Amino acid sequence: MTTDEIILKSIEKCLEQASDPKQKRLFHWMKAAIQYPSIEAFFNEVQAAGQGCGIVTSSALDKALEAVYSCKEYLADTMALSEEEKQEKLHLEKIRLNVLRTQIKDTLSFLGWLE
Repeated sequence: MTTDEIILKSIEKCLEQASDPKQKRLFHWMKAAIQYPSIEAFFNEVQAAGQGCGIVTSSALDKALEAVYSCKEYLADTMALSEEEKQEKLHLEKIRLNVLRTQIKDTLSFLGWLE
């Protein structure tokens, strides 16, 4: 397990126990910041595959989308909405990202760039 994975698990535990909205917002921000390099790694794999120098792994795509979702969790915490409304927005975002994952995988498979 990498250091980042250990930190992310710790942050998840902190989020489970956090009761203050400011604490939750801070933990979501930390989680998003730690996961951000996954987005760049995915883009680098796509760029390399486009130049015929490699392939895109499914795990890179999944990690990039997890990072995007973490950013959305942070943004939801900053909105002046009820907890129910925030959860509904996050639920819809999770559905949207699943559709996006499928579309990206289909495109990468069509191009022959997906592992």
